[in-house]
Amino acid sequence: MQAAGGGAIVTVASKSSQSAGAAGVAYTSSKHGVAGLVKHVAYFYGPEGIRSNAVLPGAVDPRQSGIGATADPRSAWAVQRAQLSWATMGAPAHPDQIAAAVSWLASDEASNINGALISSDGGWSTA
Repeated sequence: MQAAGGGAIVTVASKSSQSAGAAGVAYTSSKHGVAGLVKHVAYFYGPEGIRSNAVLPGAVDPRQSGIGATADPRSAWAVQRAQLSWATMGAPAHPDQIAAAVSWLASDEASNINGALISSDGGWSTA
């Protein structure tokens, strides 16, 4: 990207990159790290025309993503917890909704956005 004079990096992190850690220590820590990386790249490489942003999904319906269910009881707990939130905040996202945010951030329409963490969570981050 430096040789080309710029470009756009769009990372997918998670709403957990801005929370206290209800998703578990390893997951939350890794997402906080991704958010820091996005901002670091934006700060240091923005002057070279390289933009770095992230989309922060909330819940994404695994039945629509092709991932399917898992036997891990911690995942079952997470799904149950998410379902409680769905009653308040609406259904989880379809993967295409997250992809649309990623595509937009990579486009020239978002050429003035750099270092942003964009929630795509149906309003969950307001709660």
